[in-house]
Amino acid sequence: MALQLNYTTDQDVTVPDAYFVIEDIHWQKNAPALVNAPVYNSQQARNNGKRPIGYVSFVFDVDQGTGGIQAKAYTAMKLLPEMAGSVDV
Repeated sequence: MALQLNYTTDQDVTVPDAYFVIEDIHWQKNAPALVNAPVYNSQQARNNGKRPIGYVSFVFDVDQGTGGIQAKAYTAMKLLPEMAGSVDV
């Protein structure tokens, strides 16, 4: 699972349809989770071992209901203001 969205780097370069993939989730039961998601120029760039062009990091409260932590993290990520309009890929 991953997300796609236009992304503007800290150098003010806009990358259309950048590829966001959650690679790290640090979480202990009954505590908020810390998520790190590198941003790549494209899925192909990630698959080819290219370096990320940026990162999205956030903390969210984990719902103890059903479902895996990764799916919950993607749901939380899509709710971030900077991820508005992102699509699942």
